[in-house]
Amino acid sequence: MTRIIISSTAQLKVFQSRIKILKSVLPTLQKQAVDKIANEEILEDIHQKMRQNDFSEKIIDATFVGKTEKVGNKFRTHFISNYVDPKTGFDVSKGREEGTENNVTRRPKNPDGALKIPLPTGEIIFRKFATPKGIERLQIIKKTVTRAQNEITQNVQTELGSLYSKILGV
Repeated sequence: MTRIIISSTAQLKVFQSRIKILKSVLPTLQKQAVDKIANEEILEDIHQKMRQNDFSEKIIDATFVGKTEKVGNKFRTHFISNYVDPKTGFDVSKGREEGTENNVTRRPKNPDGALKIPLPTGEIIFRKFATPKGIERLQIIKKTVTRAQNEITQNVQTELGSLYSKILGV
């Protein structure tokens, strides 16, 4: 615990002005602390878990910390993962996080057409319909944030304490 010793009225006035400054910048400091912890700790953990689950680097690069907003007396930070396949328009990030349906039959847009399916070997086959296997629901972002909530709160408080000390000069 820091002890503040004021021995003159001039020191008291300086300290009062610093408290007023702290009061005016407090919401900004809180938001900065939350953003810093979200970017340096939680996002890094999310990226690491994505790599462990063989996510594409495109998906990992498209995962970032979004807007931080104050709701009541708490702050809410949004983690965004938004990689969409440019050819098909499929939201790959959402598919990897939330999973996709299993055994859904896909048919060509044209009733007399065929689905063009590229194989890993480079060959192309044509089918009248296909029933692909779905993607497993991983929920990496949700699980990581839920597990780290207590640690996040403690780290934000520590960060705020150091910022308060700098402003107050103690």
